[in-house]
Formats: sequence, structure tokens, C-alpha cells
Amino acid sequence: MARTFIQEVMSQTVTTTAVYSSGQFYEMLGRPNKLAVQIVVDSVSGAQTVSAELQHSNDGADNTFGTLSGATGNSGSISAASNFWLGAATITPGAFIRVKVSTSTGTCVVRVIICGRDE
Repeated sequence: MARTFIQEVMSQTVTTTAVYSSGQFYEMLGRPNKLAVQIVVDSVSGAQTVSAELQHSNDGADNTFGTLSGATGNSGSISAASNFWLGAATITPGAFIRVKVSTSTGTCVVRVIICGRDE
């Protein structure tokens, strides 16, 4: 399985208000057959649950994205710096993909690093 890219698509402070990966990555994330998504959580303020979700759309407009069913491992309970993974989706995604991240309480710094692969 050939790697098509590896890219950090987010590095920012996250709160209970959801944040999304930048639109500059939507098309690139929709190209490969499989995605491996690593969520790296740093600077945690107390125990919390960090949630991440893959979303997809065929036109890339922010109001048309929906949850990409079949992605696994979409949250992790965090009380110290840690990381978790979203598994590759088991269905064919739309043309554009983004990552949504939020936390249950407090704030933390989150980095999202994605590897795309083609079979």
C-alpha cells in the first residue's frame, strides 16, 4: 500500500467549541483510498474527553459536510498529554474530507497528523 502523503492538518488550542481542519486540506484528504489519522493532545487542563470526527462532502462547502460513517476510535479520555488514532473509514468517502475536534471541558492543544494511502 503506497503512501500518498503525510500532513499535519491542525495544530491549535481546542475547547468545547468544535474546530475544523483548514479548507486548504479538504481536497488532498479526499484523494487517497485510506486515511490513518493521529490525534496528538498536549497541554491538557484537567481530565477531559477529546473527540475527533472525520467528515466528508462532495462540494466542499462548510455547510454540507456530514459524518463519515465507518471511521473508528473517534474519542479518547485524556488527563495528560497523549494521543489516539482514528481508523481508516470502511466506506467510500466523498470528494472532500475534514477533521472536527472538540473537548468535553477545559482546553488543550491538539495536533492532527494524517497519512493517506492508496492500495
